[in-house]
Amino acid sequence: MSVSFEGTASHMLAGNILNESIPKDEAEHLLQELIIDMSNENFDTIKFAAYRTAAKLQFVQRRTNLHLVDVYNMIEAFRENGLNTLDHNTELHELRVEAVVSSIFYALNKRLPTSHEVDVEKSISLVTNWLLYAYDSDGIGRIRVLSVKTALSTLCYGRLVDKLRYHFSQIEDDNGILNFPKFEAYLRELLQLPSAVGEGPTFGFAEDVASSFFKPQGPLARQGTTLQNFLECVISKDTPAPYAWLSTLQKMNNSASVEHQVGCQICKKKPIVGFRYKCLHCQNYILCQDCFWRGKTSQAHKTDHDVREYTTWKMGERGNSIRSKFLCGSGKKKRPSLPEYPHEPQPNKTLDMSNIVPPLPSDLSGQAHATSDYTSSPSPESGASSTSSNRRKLSEDFDQRMDDEHKLISRYAARLAANSRQKPPSKSSSELSIDSNREQRELIQTLENKNRLLLKEIRRLRDEHDEASKSAAQIAQNPELLAELKLLRQRKDELEMRMSALQESRRELMVQLEGLMNLLKPGTGGAGAEESITS
Repeated sequence: MSVSFEGTASHMLAGNILNESIPKDEAEHLLQELIIDMSNENFDTIKFAAYRTAAKLQFVQRRTNLHLVDVYNMIEAFRENGLNTLDHNTELHELRVEAVVSSIFYALNKRLPTSHEVDVEKSISLVTNWLLYAYDSDGIGRIRVLSVKTALSTLCYGRLVDKLRYHFSQIEDDNGILNFPKFEAYLRELLQLPSAVGEGPTFGFAEDVASSFFKPQGPLARQGTTLQNFLECVISKDTPAPYAWLSTLQKMNNSASVEHQVGCQICKKKPIVGFRYKCLHCQNYILCQDCFWRGKTSQAHKTDHDVREYTTWKMGERGNSIRSKFLCGSGKKKRPSLPEYPHEPQPNKTLDMSNIVPPLPSDLSGQAHATSDYTSSPSPESGASSTSSNRRKLSEDFDQRMDDEHKLISRYAARLAANSRQKPPSKSSSELSIDSNREQRELIQTLENKNRLLLKEIRRLRDEHDEASKSAAQIAQNPELLAELKLLRQRKDELEMRMSALQESRRELMVQLEGLMNLLKPGTGGAGAEESITS
């Protein structure tokens, strides 16, 4: 149920009373709906990993309403809930995590205007379950304090420099110097966010990621890195690869409502909202972010052209070069190489024309030589008739040679056409890498879904066991039930004793019956009767 709150404490308390907690089954259904809706947005068709990851996390921000919470309000909520006094490795139960998230959103509704409506319980449920989805891979219902702080302070609203300052405050020592073990643990939690949206193969945590920030691989010093050094490293022109998605997410949030009063050359959308891309090769060729991210082209434009990215609609904006980061890895434009012409032949050397004029067939060359020999020594008897016949033969040989050359050319062209038809179109290396990354993400997503189903079944069995143990504990705490249980046990003991006595008497009766049967036998009947009479 969606309710609007005014900025009073009474309304906030009323919200606590009216909005009952969402049941667990419905909460899991909301999380599954969020994941399905994110996959339906076709973010996996985006070719650039940083933009693909940022687009997915921005979708999570919008659906959970975390983009409405400022980073300073988030830090204040951490302090009010006592997270600053806990160790980073302390595990919080899901109920404690839900309490922290509840305080954040109820305080948000206290600050929001009355015209803005937020479904408080739905937001609380989505954020809590998404944190467990991202960080509770074992399904135990517990996540670490550092995970909660890193995730919520990253996905909330605010400047990137403010978020990084808070992150550094969690990984510095008492002297304000970066602590490497804390930085490695923080980086592991930060890169779990891209992994939660299926981008683990590109931005997942690895053992050598933290070391790549420090010398000799990176710009930071392992001993003596201050806040200023950390900010200069992350917020720079060459953003480190593990932070590429975070800086892109910040740019996307800053430009989410920017309108460019031009149209896209492919989808014809006008105005363009978000980023605007302009090709530096094609004249007045402009693309929106959806078409550019997915590699769509038209007319003479190609994907390897230099492109500039514009985040605002201002006349003086120069834009950022995109090709240097995502297309070719180098921002310098290569000068086209001139064609190589053959050197001019020297006067005393004969020009080699073998690559231009094909050699004659052997039969034609033999006929030509025979003809030349015949014509070189004409007999005086032939006269003009021999000369004319020789010219006629030469013309026939030339025509035959030209026909053979045309046949060879047509045969070679037919062979090339057949090869081109048989050869399948080969994919580029970028398309192959994109396909392999997409397959890896789909495989990881499938395995994670199976793992979550197994963990859900384990949790259900654990809940049934806990309920059985709770019922046993309730019986132990109730004196009336205990008295009734004692009476039942006493009754059971009495019945067991009575049953044992009946069994003993039954055994004695069986012995007596066996004696009587022996007396009634024919061979021993008389003797037994006389003994009984004398007795």
